[in-house]
Amino acid sequence: MIAPLGAAGIEAPLRRGGHIEPAELVEKLPAFVSALSKKQLKVLVMTSSINQVDKAGLAEKQLRAAAAAGIKKYRLAYLEYDLSKPLKPQIANFTAQLKDLAELNKELGIQGIYRNHRGQNNVGAPVWDIVGMLEEINIPELGLAFDFAHATVEGANAWQINFLRALPSLTLK
Repeated sequence: MIAPLGAAGIEAPLRRGGHIEPAELVEKLPAFVSALSKKQLKVLVMTSSINQVDKAGLAEKQLRAAAAAGIKKYRLAYLEYDLSKPLKPQIANFTAQLKDLAELNKELGIQGIYRNHRGQNNVGAPVWDIVGMLEEINIPELGLAFDFAHATVEGANAWQINFLRALPSLTLK
């Protein structure tokens, strides 16, 4: 259905609930890419369930398969705050996660993309948090896809994350 529109390719949901489940990606991705190629289409972005280098190695296997199939970019799964815990240590942990992922991306020659998305506990919803996390990461390894619509909506909805982050600095009298 996409080929007659003249598109160069697609953003393929190759994640939980998508075209290919993560556990089956290594096995099924070559046939998926080949089927698109027969219609002169490419996977321009792989939407993934990946947001960290996991101990089981599933993320690395998926990214290796994607890179081998010629996929140059993938979108990360969202990171979420636990609003019952302090934010600062969570931000440090997420930053470390993203740095590890960026190192793997560099090795494989693939770029990760994190997209800001509205939501009470989504990392990136208030935007300042994800920008800070990405400051020491090279964009060719992991960058931000800025979604204006979500940022506009979130302006009114991110009050809880913003309040919790500001709480240590508040003067309460």
